[in-house]
Amino acid sequence: LFVRATPESFVIQSPGGFVRGVNQENILDRCERRNPLLANALQCLGLVEKSGQGIDFISAANIRAGKGLPTFVGSDDLTVVLSIPTAVKDPSFVRYIEKSINEKQITLTIAELIELERLRLSGSLKEIKFKDKFLQHGLIETIGNTSGRKFVLSHRYYEFTGSTGQSLRISGLERSKVKELLYTHIERHGSLRLSDGLNAFPEYKVQDIHNMLQELKKEGRIIFVGAKKYGVWKLAGRT
Repeated sequence: LFVRATPESFVIQSPGGFVRGVNQENILDRCERRNPLLANALQCLGLVEKSGQGIDFISAANIRAGKGLPTFVGSDDLTVVLSIPTAVKDPSFVRYIEKSINEKQITLTIAELIELERLRLSGSLKEIKFKDKFLQHGLIETIGNTSGRKFVLSHRYYEFTGSTGQSLRISGLERSKVKELLYTHIERHGSLRLSDGLNAFPEYKVQDIHNMLQELKKEGRIIFVGAKKYGVWKLAGRT
C-alpha cells in the first residue's frame, strides 16, 4: 500500500485490481466483497460498519467540503489508485447544500449527495428516482417541455456563485424558450443586465438578446431602467 499527499490530492495506491464485477464506472453503485467470510466476521466484531461503503463515505465527505468526487484514474487489473481531491473547488456548492438542508430540514443520503454533485458537473440527472425529492425541496428545477425536459440545479445555487446569469444556460433551446427564460430570470432576481443574457446564451449575438428583451417590453411585461449603457431590465409595474 502506497500513500502520497499533495496540496491538490491524497492518493492511495493499493496492489490488486478491483473485485470481480466492480470497475471505475460502477464502484459507487456496486457492492462486492473480496472475502465475504472475513467481511462478515469484522462486521460482527464491530470493527467495520458495513462492507463496501468506504468510497461512498469518502465521496459524501468530499462533496460536503466542496472538493468534488474522488477518481480512480491510473487503476488497472493489478492496481487500484484512489485519488481524493484535497483542494476546495466550489465553496458555493457547499453553502448551497448546507443552506438547503438547514432551511428545508431535510436529510440527504450519500447517494443523493453524489447525484447532486454529478448534476453540478455534467448538467444531467443520471438517477431519475431522486427527481421527485429534489424537486419537492427546490434543489433542482426543470427546463423545457415534456419531450425535451431537462433537470438543472436550482437558481439559488447560481446566486451563491455570484453568476445568476449562468442559471439560464441550457443548450439547444428554441428562441421562444430563451425569451421566456430571460423573463423568468427578471422575475426571480428582480433585474437583468444585457451582459447576463449574453453570458447565459453565448451562441446568441448582442442584437438577438436585445431584440428578445425589446419584444418583452412591447408586450408590456418588462421595462428598462437607467442609462442606456448601465441600465437594467425590470418587471413592468415595479421600480
